[in-house]
Amino acid sequence: AQNDGTSDEPSSAATRSSKDIARIRSYFERGFSNSRANRLLISAEGVGHFKTPYLQLLAAWLQEFAEEIEIVACIRHPIDALSSEIQQKLRFGAVLEDLYKNPPYYNFSSFFDRIENAFPRSSMNLYTFSEAVESPKGLAGVLLQKIGVEMDLPVHSSNPSISHEAALLLSALNRLRPAKTNNQPNRLRSPTDAFEFMRIPGRKFLPPPEVYEKTALLAEKEVAWLQEKYGIALEATPVLHDLDYHSFSTKSIDDIALSLSTLSKIRYTASSPFKFLIGFIRELKNLFQRYL
Repeated sequence: AQNDGTSDEPSSAATRSSKDIARIRSYFERGFSNSRANRLLISAEGVGHFKTPYLQLLAAWLQEFAEEIEIVACIRHPIDALSSEIQQKLRFGAVLEDLYKNPPYYNFSSFFDRIENAFPRSSMNLYTFSEAVESPKGLAGVLLQKIGVEMDLPVHSSNPSISHEAALLLSALNRLRPAKTNNQPNRLRSPTDAFEFMRIPGRKFLPPPEVYEKTALLAEKEVAWLQEKYGIALEATPVLHDLDYHSFSTKSIDDIALSLSTLSKIRYTASSPFKFLIGFIRELKNLFQRYL
């Protein structure tokens, strides 16, 4: 339910075949049959991006297995979530310049309206991310407490942010060597290079101040709607910006990104003799076709 083109109709890229749905359904059934518990927690981190038909399908499946369904949601202010949202999109091939022009954020009104329509008889259990972070129980402990499970768990910090340098380099790579070409994985890239780039150390990643300002304006109505509808007041944490956004030139970033990508591709190919042999044969074939 973000502002980046999400709609009620599945796009061609998002539409699943009946075979895919049947396979997912089999996993779903297996998960229920393998448990003897009378209460089950289904984690769906990406549910906010589900199209309406898939939310309705999920609801129909759950209603077959459960007598009661409760929607539990941990809500974060769009400003606080901005860096994380951008990092997630970088992993899948996005470019920072595009994300800065159209910052990703949750349309709370669209999302919760679709949730309520798909689960009309379900109760809503909403709480804020800031509340969970401040609790000594930790994120997982608060989640369990919200659903009535008292259990002492080790407290872990939230997922670490990728570095500013890693974000710049991964964005440059996505621009120069897109993750996909003609809807196929780019053969010039390694399947694991995005994760390798994300491990590059450096300063904590923060978008420029103007991107935060744009996001605040875009999400203002959504934050107000959430308070009016559910009585949840979201407060954004002040962001301390680093004035030195580019620590080195754009050309240097581009050159380093391409060099690292090439090394990642070589390392990935050489890590498996079979993959190396297949790749070698393919390159020979391409070479013969080019000159014959």
